[in-house]
Amino acid sequence: MLVYRRYHALPLQPRAAQEDNTDNRETDDACPREHQRFGAVNNVSQNGYARSEASVARPAQDLQDNEFVCIQHWRPQPGDPCLRIFQGERLIVTWSDETDQSWVYGHAIDEPQKQGYFPKAVLKKPKCASISRHVGDIFIVDERFEAPEEVGGYLSIQVGERVKILCDMEAPSAWAYAERYGYSSPPASEIVGWIPEVCLSATPSLH
Repeated sequence: MLVYRRYHALPLQPRAAQEDNTDNRETDDACPREHQRFGAVNNVSQNGYARSEASVARPAQDLQDNEFVCIQHWRPQPGDPCLRIFQGERLIVTWSDETDQSWVYGHAIDEPQKQGYFPKAVLKKPKCASISRHVGDIFIVDERFEAPEEVGGYLSIQVGERVKILCDMEAPSAWAYAERYGYSSPPASEIVGWIPEVCLSATPSLH
């Protein structure tokens, strides 16, 4: 199964050069300054799901004071080397100028090598730290997620739906690979994909 998302086994290259399309639902802003950032080379697990090396077999941690969650898809303007972020992504902020509408600097919680600037206005504090999710567990969706249109491999989910985890996800991480539980007729692209871990209930459903 080919899973697109952001994780491709590609040579290192400037990530900004890979993102030339636009999405009207996302916010476009100019970066405060230039900062070169490179994509990561990732591995693929034996079951065929693409996974980041940084997200494999890491223990759960307490919620950090500088940990935030992105509340909407955001991308920089073409040519700006800021960090593109997606709704539900957990981020670690390492620098801020302390104003409400400021830029901050940081990285994704499961990809610390990918760093850059992004606006504080699209961040919020998460309710709890990331939770490990395991194959076969079923969770209720607590928060709606709309997949970005121009990036394949994500799955849109609605509050109240149930999803089944298809690939082990060890905390701290932001993304779980799952399928809508109980759906059989829609195409696979509409029932399987990457979803934000933060959108799921803290404990598995009893089916």
